[in-house]
Amino acid sequence: IPLTSGGRGLRGRVPIWDPDFKQTPPPHVQAAMSASLSSPSKDKTATGGAETSDSTKKRSAATEPEHNPPKRRREPQIDESLDQVISEIVAVLDDSSKMLGPQAILPEHAPRDEAAKIEEKRGAIEFHCVANSLTEKVPKQTMLWLIALQNVFSHQLPRMPKEYITRLVFDPKHKTLALVKDGRPIGGICFRMFPSQGFSEIVFCAVTSNEQVKGYGTHLMNHLKDYHIRNGVFHFLTFADEFAIGYFKKQGFSKDIKLGKPIYQGYIKDYEGATLM
Repeated sequence: IPLTSGGRGLRGRVPIWDPDFKQTPPPHVQAAMSASLSSPSKDKTATGGAETSDSTKKRSAATEPEHNPPKRRREPQIDESLDQVISEIVAVLDDSSKMLGPQAILPEHAPRDEAAKIEEKRGAIEFHCVANSLTEKVPKQTMLWLIALQNVFSHQLPRMPKEYITRLVFDPKHKTLALVKDGRPIGGICFRMFPSQGFSEIVFCAVTSNEQVKGYGTHLMNHLKDYHIRNGVFHFLTFADEFAIGYFKKQGFSKDIKLGKPIYQGYIKDYEGATLM
């Protein structure tokens, strides 16, 4: 297809490119070139040489573009107040009242239930001691919580017969310390007190699986200890299976029973494959 210009064919005509074409220099280069062509030749005489040289320098200075000297790379300067800024930052980090990180909320040697204590102070969790009764009317809320606790124990203690769990949870002689979160029990400790013998038997202890490792189990046990101290009972006994021994050890339980066997024999239930603590 022949090249066209203005709709007319260029076949047999002069091509649109010019082989002698030279690009026009930029304006500042043209000014410099015209200045150098118009400047007179230097007179080597002693009298006129100085004036000619001076005038040439002035015209060159007026016409030639200024060539800025290359900028030196600035060396980074150390701010004199840097030490002061660092000192202020360190002071903030060392000030516990200004720390917002996990160390301020949970110190390195904080109790295991410290986070649960904070939640309880905020009202996020509550503790209620609930029990069934055959002589008094049981509030509907209490019955709903007992049913929920029975479900928690059944799910977390699968090797324990569900009928057995239900019978003890709803037995008026047993009480359950319930951990309530968002209006529903998420854990609890079912126990039976023997005030005349000076001890209580812990029958079931569990926290729902998605709420574990938050200090709730420790906080539950601490509340249970406080409840018994207020009622003048200072000993716990429980049969722990292989999965629960570690938890009870962390709560201060021991396999070395300090109570005499005649005190609890015939009062507590024996469990095969479990360890008395």
